[in-house]
Amino acid sequence: MEHAEVQAPWVAAFLEQADVWTTIRTHQDLSGRDRATSAVLRAGTTPATTGKAAR
Repeated sequence: MEHAEVQAPWVAAFLEQADVWTTIRTHQDLSGRDRATSAVLRAGTTPATTGKAAR
């Protein structure tokens, strides 16, 4: 997901805390700023109904 450069650590921590995402990576734009974060949904899970963030 795309975000402001200052939000990169928060977004990565949020995805990690949800406990349903793997391979969480921050990507830089052409200026070298942290601009997007990607993650892979763990097999057999649904982010809206599973994990700590849903509780």
